[in-house]
Amino acid sequence: MRKTMVLTLLAATSFGLVTVGQAHAATASYTTTFKYVDATTNKTLKTVKTTGSKNKTYTYKPVAIKYYATPAKLSYKVTKASTITLKVKATYRKATIKYVDRYNNATIKTATTKMVPVGKTASFTPVSVSGYKVTSTATKKLANVKLDSTVTFAYDKLFKLTQNMVAMDTKKSLGTSSQTVKRGQTVTLTPKSVADYVTPPVQKVQVNKDTTATFNYQRLYNVTINSVGSDGVKLGSVKQTVQQGQTVTATPKNYAGYATPTSQKVTPTKDMTVTVTYPKFYTVNVVEKAADGTALATRSMQGQAGQSVKVTPAARSGYITPASQTVDKADTVTLLYQVDQTNQDEAYDRIIASVDNQDQAKAALAAYKSDYSQAKSLSAYQAAQQTISSMTFTELGGQAMRVVDSDVSDDLIAGTGIGATDATMVDGVDDTYTAYFAAGDYFWVVNQTTKQGA
Repeated sequence: MRKTMVLTLLAATSFGLVTVGQAHAATASYTTTFKYVDATTNKTLKTVKTTGSKNKTYTYKPVAIKYYATPAKLSYKVTKASTITLKVKATYRKATIKYVDRYNNATIKTATTKMVPVGKTASFTPVSVSGYKVTSTATKKLANVKLDSTVTFAYDKLFKLTQNMVAMDTKKSLGTSSQTVKRGQTVTLTPKSVADYVTPPVQKVQVNKDTTATFNYQRLYNVTINSVGSDGVKLGSVKQTVQQGQTVTATPKNYAGYATPTSQKVTPTKDMTVTVTYPKFYTVNVVEKAADGTALATRSMQGQAGQSVKVTPAARSGYITPASQTVDKADTVTLLYQVDQTNQDEAYDRIIASVDNQDQAKAALAAYKSDYSQAKSLSAYQAAQQTISSMTFTELGGQAMRVVDSDVSDDLIAGTGIGATDATMVDGVDDTYTAYFAAGDYFWVVNQTTKQGA
């Protein structure tokens, strides 16, 4: 502030100091402040101060502000310290272009600016940023620009995804490949096929950093199975692949004229050949036959050359099982089955024991006993046994007589005489007793159609 000096003149007299008079003060002056304000935002852009004398009129020429229109000159009168506001209109606005990581919104490139004419439309295109890929390559626009604006482009961080193929048998790499992948992206990796190796399964990998996906390749070994006869004949050959560390069962094929050996389990550690020896074999045909010539069954057996086989008969109901036989070459073995008559006399003995005159009973049953004792077929033997089993005797006059069911005509006496008089004695209603007289004695005859007791 400017100071005003007041000068006071003093005159000396014999009586002391006397004030002669005081000077007039200088003309007052004031500061005028010109404040430039954005007409749209009311933001103060600039202030300019100037000093003027009181009650004096001045002309002010506004200063130029970049990107704003300059107002016209104006007149003002200084009466006191004051502020004059000049509202200025923007001709350009600032557009700030930001480049950020879409994952965490971090700045990945220093922002740039561009001045855009007010009321116009501005277009912005993303730029390349090392290590990143823009999320969208589309152009962004600011239409009818009025204020400062910000345009943001989002980018995805790029990481390296390496695919490493490793051989498990040698622990060596079979090859690598790589690609760049956006952060957070899940990638499906399909392994390549490598000769003599098992292709591992597909992997899905989510990438959030530089990542290596390892594919382990199991070795495939070639296993050759040669089939050779014990006589040196080459029968065949089969090849198959076996995965490292796995066991394979080599199942031999069947070859005519040779015995098929048992399967072998193989766990290869390299390409290998397995030789399977087939013993030469012979065939034994087995015929099981009843004594009457009836074929009961046929089958065949295989015997290994140089070794014998035991032919064991099957047990068959009603027959005596013949002895086993040993054979050491191709042959036909006939096993003869006799009717099992082990318990043939049980029914016969029971009938004889049921009467007193056993000699007469034995004579009467002689023909029937010969039926089952001489039977060759099982059916004939069983029929004869059934006949005797159904018989009963009674005593008549001290003689052994057969009880015959009169309802069964085939079982009645045909009526043929043997030089004597027939006599029929009735006992009850249903049963008929038939006897023949010969020399005064009773002779009892059973089923006289074909046989008789003497």
